[in-house]
Amino acid sequence: MHALDTLQVFQALNRSPNARLEHSAELGDGLSAALWSNHHDAQEYEAPSHHTLSCYLAGGTGTFRRDQPGSKGGPGKLCILPAEHQSAWVINGDIRLAHLYFSPEQFALGCVTLLDREPRELQLRESTFLDDPSRPSALRSWSA
Repeated sequence: MHALDTLQVFQALNRSPNARLEHSAELGDGLSAALWSNHHDAQEYEAPSHHTLSCYLAGGTGTFRRDQPGSKGGPGKLCILPAEHQSAWVINGDIRLAHLYFSPEQFALGCVTLLDREPRELQLRESTFLDDPSRPSALRSWSA
């Protein structure tokens, strides 16, 4: 079984008739990535067993969480969706986004090996539409 087959967020998008998988890769060491386009859709994520980082590359200005309808996406926005989170999304218009998927175990290993910190000292906090205008250009070469 491929790692992507076990990722709930990946599978939810893969089942959607409106979402299109442009590229995907299993990067090794528990990391997987996918490049998606989607339009006029709704998605719900119920306690996935993995973390997801979602970077909006293009569009997304009509995308919002149902519990935060006043906050909209757009190019350069980043969403952090930790394992076990719950979210429901409305996608109005077109969107192109990159996802990075990784396990809680991989996050814990990164805490130790990259940050020299105990995993229990750090927490991946759920965040919606963090702003970094330089992010899409940095990812453009990967998504071309």
